[in-house]
Amino acid sequence: MLKHVTRVALIALLLGALLGACGDDDDGGGSATATTEADAGAETPTLAVSAKEYAFTTASSVKAGYVKVELKNEGKEEHQAQLLRINDGVTPQQLQEAATDTTGEKLLGLTSIEGGVNAIAGGASQSAVTKLDPGSFLMLCFVPAPDGQPHVAKGMQTQFTVSGPAAENDEPKYDSEIAARDFTFDLPAITSGEQTIEFKNAGPQPHEATMVKVADGKKVEDVQAFFSGTPSGPPPYVGVGGAAAVKPNGVTFPTIDLKPGTYAVFCLVPDSNTGKPHIQLGMFKSFEVK
Repeated sequence: MLKHVTRVALIALLLGALLGACGDDDDGGGSATATTEADAGAETPTLAVSAKEYAFTTASSVKAGYVKVELKNEGKEEHQAQLLRINDGVTPQQLQEAATDTTGEKLLGLTSIEGGVNAIAGGASQSAVTKLDPGSFLMLCFVPAPDGQPHVAKGMQTQFTVSGPAAENDEPKYDSEIAARDFTFDLPAITSGEQTIEFKNAGPQPHEATMVKVADGKKVEDVQAFFSGTPSGPPPYVGVGGAAAVKPNGVTFPTIDLKPGTYAVFCLVPDSNTGKPHIQLGMFKSFEVK
């Protein structure tokens, strides 16, 4: 959930995270990082992640291939686990040089957006399976704190390694498909209960599928209006996860458990041309779960 993080702010935040990741072996910005490797013996390697204000606890490495990211939110605020892969061979010097490009294209070109688990409420858990290539990765949370600052600016970032060779595991089975395009969603009928969704980015820009349940006494229009300007006051929804942002042609498989009610799905990734979040360009749909 890249919630109202402007393009310039996003670039600045990524720069700080990347410089820390390519520097020494400190835990980076106050995040708590376990030092043991995630269990790679299972058919689908699992990267267990605990989130709270404002840190992650997770393993230092996981085996490449299809990886299940299991996020448990042990905090009071919403949290996500957005994954970014640092491109091979990127050095701190390259990152510093890229920071002089005011368009941000050079800096964003040093990473790829690789999915993860989108924002979930405190006390909730969710998983998502994504195919990860070997390399160095960042895990970030862009959800804003009550003071409006994104959690990553408060140190909610950590680094981990995806090691090869890749596990010979298969793409997970899924119950339905959601496709993201510039700027809309192809959305099927979604039923209640636990289900795995294939989220595919069919557009030329990165996209996510932020899923929320409309709060009691609120309407879908209230959710959309909340993002029409600068959000203020309590959100008129509860975050239920969904798919964290993936690069063009990227695919991720979130598993969600939906109760009956009214929901909305939207994308808050900043547009590469205008800087506006995609929701303001029409990337918003509501749906009923029965």
